[in-house]
Amino acid sequence: MKYLFFFSMLALSIGAHAFESYSGYIQNQGGLKILKKDNLKFTLTAESAEIKTQIDKLKTNDFISGIGIANTNQVLNVQSIDFIGLGQFVGLWLSPMGLFNVANFTDLQIYVPQKDMSLKNPKANMNYSITPGSGNSWVLFLSDEKQIYYSNLYMNERKAVIRFYSTETGAFLSEISMNKLNQ
Repeated sequence: MKYLFFFSMLALSIGAHAFESYSGYIQNQGGLKILKKDNLKFTLTAESAEIKTQIDKLKTNDFISGIGIANTNQVLNVQSIDFIGLGQFVGLWLSPMGLFNVANFTDLQIYVPQKDMSLKNPKANMNYSITPGSGNSWVLFLSDEKQIYYSNLYMNERKAVIRFYSTETGAFLSEISMNKLNQ
């Protein structure tokens, strides 16, 4: 009986260590999504069709972080995606509201032109986080010192739309359309 307990605990211990956190940049190679971290490269797979769809939406130089199981053949089976950094979202975006400077995968500033058309001081410094969304959208959380904003991000190479929803009811609130500026 004590051997059964020992082997059961050993199996649980091995199983518990199979899941690992991962993060790195995406490369597209011949239809495969490769996760590059330091000098290692992992081919990404997923048993869940939903997670596979999210992985397929990623492009070269996008960033991904989550939980997965890596095997000895450098294949990472993705179990969950916690954070995504979209390379094409980084940069300057012009909207009717003002200029959005998406500085990196977590920070953005919103500049509203003044009478003299200067863009010296941002109207808002915000943190943001992108997670998987349904269809061709991404879930975008924006936060400032006052509150958290929930939205969906739809984008292509040159245009983006952010649709804001109430964090309490889920009701649609507003939409911002943006055009990417050449850099």
